[in-house]
This record gives sequence, C-alpha cells and structure tokens, in this order.
Amino acid sequence: MPWIITITLLLFGLIALIYSYGIRRIVQALAAVTSWPQSRIRFITIFIFSFLNLFPLVFLGAFLVWGRRIVPAFSGEVFLLDVVFVYPFWFCLVVMVQFIALLFLMDLIRLVSYPVYRRTRLTWQVWQSRITVGLLAALTIYSAVVIADDTWRVRIRETAVTLPEGAEGLRGLRIVHISDVQGDGRTTTGMLNAYVANVNALNPDLVIFTGDLVTSGTSYIRSTAAILGKVEAKYRRVAVLGDHDYFSDKSRVVEALSRNGWEILQDSAAVVHVGDDSLCLTGITETYRKRVKLEELSGLLAQCHRIPFRIAIVHQPAEQIVWAAEAAGYQLFLAGHTHGGGIAFGIPGIFLLAPARLESRFMSGFYHVGDLLVVVNNGIGLTLAPFRFHAPAEITVLDLGSPVMR
Repeated sequence: MPWIITITLLLFGLIALIYSYGIRRIVQALAAVTSWPQSRIRFITIFIFSFLNLFPLVFLGAFLVWGRRIVPAFSGEVFLLDVVFVYPFWFCLVVMVQFIALLFLMDLIRLVSYPVYRRTRLTWQVWQSRITVGLLAALTIYSAVVIADDTWRVRIRETAVTLPEGAEGLRGLRIVHISDVQGDGRTTTGMLNAYVANVNALNPDLVIFTGDLVTSGTSYIRSTAAILGKVEAKYRRVAVLGDHDYFSDKSRVVEALSRNGWEILQDSAAVVHVGDDSLCLTGITETYRKRVKLEELSGLLAQCHRIPFRIAIVHQPAEQIVWAAEAAGYQLFLAGHTHGGGIAFGIPGIFLLAPARLESRFMSGFYHVGDLLVVVNNGIGLTLAPFRFHAPAEITVLDLGSPVMR
C-alpha cells in the first residue's frame, strides 16, 4: 500500500477520535446561542463534518478498485477530486486542530478557576458558548488567509554570511538557494515559471538546488527540469538529489537536470572559481533510500579542506551531518526536505510544531551551530497536504560578507 494511503488512514483514525470532542462542543455552543433544536444542530453538524472528511474513505475505496494507478488522481491530477474531497479534508483538519487546542485551553482555564466557575456557572456557560462559536468562525477565516498566502506567494529570505580569513575576495557574491520544487499536478507550470522568474530577478552568482525535482512518478521530470533550466546564474548551477528523486527515477532526474545545465553532486565536491578566489561545494546524498555512511562522511567533507570558504549541500538536514560539517570547519550548510513543516501549528516567529521537527531540529530558516550557518529552505512544492500553513513557499538569498539589502 502506498505511503500516502497509509498516512491518510492513520490520520483518519486520529481525526475520528479528536473530532468527536470538537463536534460535541460545537453542538453545545450552537444550541446555546441559537433557537434551533439541539437534535437538528447535531444532525447538521455531523453531516457537514462527515462530508468534509470523506477523502480517506474515498481514497481507500478507489485504491482497492483501481490500485496504484489511481494515486495520481488524488495528488492534483483531477481538479474535481481536489475541490470535492482533498481540499475540504485538509482545510477542516487545519481549522479543527487549532480549534480543539483552544478548547482544551478554555477547559484548563475553567478548571483552574473552578471556584469562580461554580458561582457563575450560567453566565460562564453563555460566554463560553459565544466564544466557542466566535473562535470557530475566526479560525476558519484566519486559516483560509494564511493558507492562500503561504501556498501561492513566494517569500524571499535574505541574510548576510560572514567570510572567514582568506576568503575576502568572495565579498559581494550572491548565492540563491532553492529546494523541493516537486513538479506535479498542484505545483503547476505557471507556479514554477513564476518561481524561476523570482530567482532570476535576484541576479544570483551561484544557484544551489537541494533536491526533489518532482513529487512522484516520471511524468513531470522532463517538464520541470526544463523550467529549472531557465534559472540564470553568473557562475554555476549546482544540485543534489532528494528523496522524491529516488522515489520517482533517479537516473532520469539526473539526466534531465544535467541536460538543462545543472551540475549534480552525488557524494562529491566541486570548486567554483570567483576571480582570484574560490569556494568549495560538497554535495552529500542523504535521503530515505540513500544515506551517507558515517565512515564516509569525514572523507567527503575533507575534499574541500584546502579552501577557506566551504559549503555543504544536503537534501535532508540530518543532525549528524550538521555536526560533522561544523567540526570540519564549513561555513554554510544548505538543505531542504522539510517544507518548513508543510502544515505547522503554533505561533509563527515563536514556536511551530510539525512532524518534520521529529526528524530534525533544523526545520526551517537559519540556525547557528558554532561558526556554521545552517540554512533550511521551505521550497515551493507540496507532498501530502495540498497547501501550506505557517510554512511559506520561499527562496533564500545569501550575500557573502555583505549587509542584507531589504
């Protein structure tokens, strides 16, 4: 059974458990603030939530009838399926996770304030019902706005990088880092062309792509590589492979990117000459299907030891590789894979929680590990969910030895 169905079914079981609590609270709140009979409210609420969550059951049924060939239809290939089943399921999930978390917070406040609650029970319940309905409405609007912005607008994140002694000649060099374009039925040609136009508008000297050309299969390899072939860089365009490149067809991905002017580093290094100076790139293959061996890691990182400015390029930001790159004296570590969490819950700028954080503490943005700057790019593509939430599509700009221009 494909991993996407396995995960969807696991989610469905968890959803059924937590939604029952949320639905009960919604029914109670609506009954308190409206004149409708509670039985009618319960029927309508259960009907709406049942419809919004048909996707896992429809997906499983279609898979049992048609097998693996039906999977692309639910991955953006059929717009009607997205609109009727996929988008409603994921949007409802985003809203309800936040809603239920706030309901638990309200219950905690009530528990802590129980003496006050006991004296003002009726008034408390009236206001709690109003707040519950208001929260559901507010979260629905908030989630729709954030999803639209994070999914279809590309954020430019820019930072300056300190140059080590002996690398002053690289001052002013502009590196643009992209990742996880994942061409498919949702990450369309129009979106990718606009993404490339944004990259070229930044006038990069060097462009680094940290993997995942397509989401799955081979249908989009040639077309997506051709679009990335339009990326312009003064010196080089360098890439490593991602886990989805292995899931689809590694050899075809390598051939397509190479044909379109990209240099693929597979456990190898490349030197980029900039005037009288140079920098060294070490591309390390770290994916689910091809992990770098610990005994090989030191040797790979040592390939650049004679050059002052060194960059490690990896798809998955594995912590062991970060520590090794820092110990080897690298200045930059570039990765992708996480999508910034894809769908992340919490307070942006303070703390966000997503399954990607279980895989690595380096989920999105910039991290300083000693003298090493770790950069994890959110990319633009999608994998399981059909949109982004608190994880904007992005392009990262690294200005060597220069102040950030905003």
